[in-house]
Amino acid sequence: MKTKLSTAVFLILSLVIVNLTLSCGNFGTYMLLFGEDNVDDRVGKNGITQLGSITVGENQNQAYSFICISDVHFGSKKAAFPYQSFFNSFDELLESSDPTVVPRFLVCLGDCADGGSESQYNEYNNFLNQVKAHAKERIAPDDDSYNFNCYSVLGNHDLYNNGWYNYKKMVYPYSSYYTFQVNPECENSFKFYIIDTANSTLGNYQFNSFIKVLREDTNPKLVFSHYPITGDEAFIFKMQNTMERNIMLSTMVEHNVKGFFAGHVHTDEEHYFSKFTEVLVPSTRYRKGFRLITVNPVTNSVTSQIYWF
Repeated sequence: MKTKLSTAVFLILSLVIVNLTLSCGNFGTYMLLFGEDNVDDRVGKNGITQLGSITVGENQNQAYSFICISDVHFGSKKAAFPYQSFFNSFDELLESSDPTVVPRFLVCLGDCADGGSESQYNEYNNFLNQVKAHAKERIAPDDDSYNFNCYSVLGNHDLYNNGWYNYKKMVYPYSSYYTFQVNPECENSFKFYIIDTANSTLGNYQFNSFIKVLREDTNPKLVFSHYPITGDEAFIFKMQNTMERNIMLSTMVEHNVKGFFAGHVHTDEEHYFSKFTEVLVPSTRYRKGFRLITVNPVTNSVTSQIYWF
């Protein structure tokens, strides 16, 4: 009797595991059995990666814009990526007669791949290469040295199937926690901070490092994350550690942060925190939208406009 019962239990458990495994799709058995990589392991004790500076626009003291996309989920079977409509909107901005709204670079707010596989990151990189080609053709067709920079944020989907291994060797700048400066000769030169919230937390090492650099850096700053700090969605769609969130918010308010940009929830929201706004960017794949962010170093201000296509 015990043998028959044990066999029945084994068969039931086997069916459950097979069903869960098949239902994981792009998430794979890695997510089922082991969960995600740990942010402390990714960031370590080395601190933030410094990328240096870039110069954009026709005048360093002039306003400039960049494109912010999110949740492109390359490899997803749920919906085809809207290449044509995206590039129609992107090209229209690139061809604008107003130099302050011409996109000068791109930031993707995570979930670059749907399941973290090498082939999906190849798709993502091919898309970014098309972005670069469209920008060069319309901004500097005869300048061989021209480069349209594309920066990426690590998302939770990017970790699936041991995806961090692929991400760190395939997605520029091969780091999940880094910073760069735009137009360094400008009096109000902005610093850009890309943080790793793919586990919905900064982790100990990154948290201590990030709070420290925010306090020490007097430049106006923009911060880019996959997970939002707040938002209208359920608690599980935000950063989970409330103490961490509260300290981040107060530190950003006190230390010249002008904008916090996040994805993950696939919706468009804005939340104002006295001195800066948290801006959520819709899924470029599923919601067919992106944001054009304009930075004005003269007025020390940042504005955002959403584009649906």
